[in-house]
Amino acid sequence: MKKLNALALAIMGVSSIAQASEQEGWQFELTPYIWGMAVDGDITARGQTAEIDQSFSDITDNLDGAFMGMGMASYNRFVMYVNYDYLAISDDAQTKQGIVFPVGTKLGADLDAQVMTGAIGYRFDTFGEHSFFDVMLGVRT
Repeated sequence: MKKLNALALAIMGVSSIAQASEQEGWQFELTPYIWGMAVDGDITARGQTAEIDQSFSDITDNLDGAFMGMGMASYNRFVMYVNYDYLAISDDAQTKQGIVFPVGTKLGADLDAQVMTGAIGYRFDTFGEHSFFDVMLGVRT
């Protein structure tokens, strides 16, 4: 999961440097997007460890809902940014090994994850006459 976060920050950093025209007044941008992900790791409960290995197709088979989008507004050199990610997945299964629960125990799992980021900042000219760089301060929940 840390690798995914680092990749997202790198992409956002690169997208902050872009070709610009002379901007005055309000500018708006809405960008829906999608991340493809997989989960591979271990889970430990009561001193017992089990391996988790779910591919992208495994996750989409259990997907209940998802939305990912970014909105940006700027007024002259002032910039506002909001990013929202929502993911809901669920699955039902029976245990195959008696690690924590007896073999054949029916289990259900639900995950609802939401991440929201908001920031405000200022736009600086850089790298020539038609380029800019946004410096922003924000919060994430």
